[in-house]
Amino acid sequence: MNIIHLTGMRSNKYGGLETEFIELAKNCKRNGNTLSLVYEELPTSRRYLEDLKMNNVKLLVIPARGKPIYFMLSLFSLFLKESPDIVHYHFNPAAKYGATISYFLGIPAIQSFRSMPGKSTLSKFSTRLRCRLSSEVLAVSNAVAEQLRAISRVKNVSTLYNGINLSLSDKKASISRSDLNIPKENIIISNVAFHADIKGIDILLKSISILLKKHKNITLVQIGTENVNGSTLKLMQMATSLSIDKNIIWVGATDKVHDYLSMSDIYCHTSRSEGFGRAIIEAMSHKLPVVATQVGGISEIVNSNELGFLSANEDAKSIANNLSTLVSNSSLRLQVGSYAYKYVKNKYCVRKQVECLQEKYLTLANNNRSQ
Repeated sequence: MNIIHLTGMRSNKYGGLETEFIELAKNCKRNGNTLSLVYEELPTSRRYLEDLKMNNVKLLVIPARGKPIYFMLSLFSLFLKESPDIVHYHFNPAAKYGATISYFLGIPAIQSFRSMPGKSTLSKFSTRLRCRLSSEVLAVSNAVAEQLRAISRVKNVSTLYNGINLSLSDKKASISRSDLNIPKENIIISNVAFHADIKGIDILLKSISILLKKHKNITLVQIGTENVNGSTLKLMQMATSLSIDKNIIWVGATDKVHDYLSMSDIYCHTSRSEGFGRAIIEAMSHKLPVVATQVGGISEIVNSNELGFLSANEDAKSIANNLSTLVSNSSLRLQVGSYAYKYVKNKYCVRKQVECLQEKYLTLANNNRSQ
């Protein structure tokens, strides 16, 4: 099979989705399939680029943002040249532009939705278009799937949870708390998220401010980078105004997320909206107890107090209280973290996710050939 993925994204790290693409590439290589990835810009992680090359992935850069006509003409030319058996779309605007081309050419298409659909009229129209022009729609959680069905009124929507490379949590970390000058007695709370309003890092900062009134030995390690100019500076200024800046380490974009998680004691995720929450299962793979907001697909992961604690959206006080419960009880942290690890290991393996995806590709390609 010849498979093309239209990512619709820029990649500045070797993160969860990049790991998923590499696992898919390995699967394609084993089975004699061809995989191409189309990005908005050339990915910046050297290690990721090396792994793509090692697994025979064709890497293409065709920007869609601000260049819809150029993108659609380039895509039309690419599809005619490569004759793909499957096209898999991820993020807009590439996803909505590309879906029109593949539909016109009769190429089976899969749309992946990795976040909750937007609520504006324009967003709903885009969602409906992507769903109706596709052979199959994959939602990253049941919460996302339910919204997609309600908006698009199509039946070809199914849930395929994210998976992670569980072996990464077993590797020895290259970074220690001493490298970051974190005192031995401090409890490290980590968070992985872009600096976007929807990720609720401002809520996390308020929660840490409340928590520090009761527990002084706290260090927040925030891993992520800005998605719009000035968003990082705004958060840093907020931390200073709350007098918690000395308790925070801003890591930025990094390929070493698992190293930072391995030194952590608690993981906290305070999104205002979340399709799934891959960072949460990555944290669980490091035996970390989780405190998170009950939005989107998060409650499908943290579905009991044995796995972590959920708070209402925007409720900084409740989040702080849940964090305090874990900070105060090392035995509870170990118990919840251990249970979370076993749960993730059994349910969220990226290899199983990719095998399921390949089965869908094969079914769609065969059905298309028989028509």
